[in-house]
Amino acid sequence: TVDVVLRGQPGSPVAVFDQSEVEWVNFQVYQFMYNASSGGGGPSSSTGAGYTESLYREALAFVIDCLAQEKNVYFHCIGGADRTGTLAFLIEALLGVSEADMSKEYELTSFYETRERNNTGTRPFNQLIFYLKTFEGETMQEKVTNWATTGENALTIDQIDLLKSIMLE
Repeated sequence: TVDVVLRGQPGSPVAVFDQSEVEWVNFQVYQFMYNASSGGGGPSSSTGAGYTESLYREALAFVIDCLAQEKNVYFHCIGGADRTGTLAFLIEALLGVSEADMSKEYELTSFYETRERNNTGTRPFNQLIFYLKTFEGETMQEKVTNWATTGENALTIDQIDLLKSIMLE
């Protein structure tokens, strides 16, 4: 089992499982995947635009590698919503899950605490969707594939095909 912790602040990660019994890794991602300086809660300008975006690609590659080694993977953040939901959304998109189903599943994470999700564009989910839709492709699967295979820590098509073969066949 691999315990993947998605926490944004150094020093705050907490493993869920006994670290002497499982592999443990932390990706210091933020709830906003890309250049959140416009919406707060994301990386500061000193980390540069796309900083956490690159880490999400790195986390995806790590999860795919773990699955290829037949390891169980448990990923989480503080509330299991925005960071966990983003990584799950990216994995599901690469697998071809419908955008409607991915959106419903992501929104179910709102139940972890009382909070309103809205359409203001400042919510992590809305920013994620708006950003991913800037990439080429007809479907969300094509758009996320194009996102995943560009930029720092880009995945290869072989890695994405490996994920599909593990999860769908």
